[in-house]
Amino acid sequence: MGLALQRVFAHVLHDNRLSGLRIAVLGDLHIAPWRSTKILERAVDLVNQANPDLIALVGDYGYSIDRMLRVSRTLYRAVMPKVVRQLSRLHARYGMYAVLGNHDLDAGGVVVQDELNSIGIRVLRDSKHDVLVANGACLRVVGLDDITRTRKPWGFDASLLQGPGAVVVLSHHPDFVLHAGSFPAHCPAVVLSGHTHGGQIALPWFGAPLTLSRVASRNFPAGLVPNERVSLYVTRGIGEQVPIRLRADRDVTLLELAPR
Repeated sequence: MGLALQRVFAHVLHDNRLSGLRIAVLGDLHIAPWRSTKILERAVDLVNQANPDLIALVGDYGYSIDRMLRVSRTLYRAVMPKVVRQLSRLHARYGMYAVLGNHDLDAGGVVVQDELNSIGIRVLRDSKHDVLVANGACLRVVGLDDITRTRKPWGFDASLLQGPGAVVVLSHHPDFVLHAGSFPAHCPAVVLSGHTHGGQIALPWFGAPLTLSRVASRNFPAGLVPNERVSLYVTRGIGEQVPIRLRADRDVTLLELAPR
């Protein structure tokens, strides 16, 4: 199925008690009513086999049509029961968190939020956050709606970056990092995103012609994306609106927090 588990390290920590904490990142499912859920079943199996401490779902669970709200809502209502049937098999020591992507919000967002909440996945919106204690250290998980769809696109509460421990920010669109203001120097934070699909097509010696992102450019359409603000990881996801991929294989990520 062209799906692999990526293992990466985010070197962000000041507190070694969080070292080794593993976060599974899954995004851009784009399951349509007429498509099989086999790729999602495989992705859930890979996540569970990795035995993560935390699961982060970074948006775009269904299939929407731009500027057609009623049709998109109908498509989402049809597919979300199949999606949550598979996602309900996920398990993680410290819980599961999700944010909404542009396609979810194009379908109204509420049906996705309700379905995910019903299976114990906490949907974080508009800088909502949760505070966990892992190995005696503090970990804050923050969630944002897709910045291209919310009325408050840059409404990030910077105070969440203060204090002990580390911060994990879930933002479907990676360009959030360009508009969030200045992160404190050496901030122990990592931003987890999707949206780009790794460009879906990557050309030799050129990269991805289209990523729909400024920070995740053609040379860095996915993976650990270099920028001057914060550690950013972008998953290629497991689905796509247009069913074509070339040198941009689907992925599920196991990201491990590590000292700087």
